[in-house]
Amino acid sequence: MAFMTRRPDLFLISVAFDPHGVHGHMYFRDPTGPELRQVIVHGSGDTDQYRLDPAHGDPREGWEPYLTEAGWLMALIRPDTLEERS
Repeated sequence: MAFMTRRPDLFLISVAFDPHGVHGHMYFRDPTGPELRQVIVHGSGDTDQYRLDPAHGDPREGWEPYLTEAGWLMALIRPDTLEERS
């Protein structure tokens, strides 16, 4: 298993927040190579309830840095909850 020494580079983000929840995906580039990794974002109902998962069927290991980076991005872009607005 290869360990990353740098944070993954965000390549593309496409995430939507609507009355049905949150859905979309993010692509990250491995800083040590040309490969992209896709992180799936999905959830229902409240926008603060979502999951981040590796792309379906991707057998590679070492997803922790990508999921961590996706979590930070979600914290920045998600809409405020009702409690946060008041």
